[in-house]
Amino acid sequence: MKKIVCILMLSVQALCFSQESSLGISGGYTTNGFGVQAGYYNTLTDTGELQITLFASVAEEKTPFVDIPYNDISLNVGYFYKLVQDRYNRFHLALGGGGLVGYEVLNGGNNELDNGALVDGESKLIYGGFVGGELVYFISDTFALMGVANEFYHLNSDIGNLSFYGGLGVKYTLF
Repeated sequence: MKKIVCILMLSVQALCFSQESSLGISGGYTTNGFGVQAGYYNTLTDTGELQITLFASVAEEKTPFVDIPYNDISLNVGYFYKLVQDRYNRFHLALGGGGLVGYEVLNGGNNELDNGALVDGESKLIYGGFVGGELVYFISDTFALMGVANEFYHLNSDIGNLSFYGGLGVKYTLF
């Protein structure tokens, strides 16, 4: 029994210290607007990564008669799998997905638009999932350039269920 406990203790310690953590931020286009995504990335294995990101967007829903401004703020948690990476670990392409929860603010919280039209929705909690891709190129041991593309699916949004985000940013490796 003592041998098993010792082996488990050594294994857990090796697993904890083999992980690489990094912080990243990107900005870019979202459906009819601009978005920013900041996140914490934890490499679990050579081919897998846990991502916890905070996404915020400022956009407008365009209709034939009126444009409705809205903001989305969401917390996204997902797992990404590295499909392609070079043997020197300078470049990788990862695909993945996960869940999200956030808040959607329609017209700054007002029910009436500037032209007098009434908004038939309300600001509320949103939830759903996302799929995405990430392209990373390391320019040094600690800094990397990244390209991000995500498609968010909001199950209960009043504006629309699907929202795209594509952006460019930087990633800083902590340890």
